[in-house]
Amino acid sequence: MQQLIFEFETREAMEDAARRLWEHHGVSGEMGARPMPGGRWRLEIHAEKELRPAVLEKYEPFRVEPGAD
Repeated sequence: MQQLIFEFETREAMEDAARRLWEHHGVSGEMGARPMPGGRWRLEIHAEKELRPAVLEKYEPFRVEPGAD
């Protein structure tokens, strides 16, 4: 299992990323989204399988370390 946390500027950007990860990249497991202070949105993923390095690289600008609130 792999835990990933991403933050996005808008809800729409977060929803687009979640949809792409789930449908296009085949991420399975648990996903949760929540609003953050300042209008940002956080997407938390507990993936059943580790994501490929190419996928991680694509979303690296949005990645946040666990526990960074």
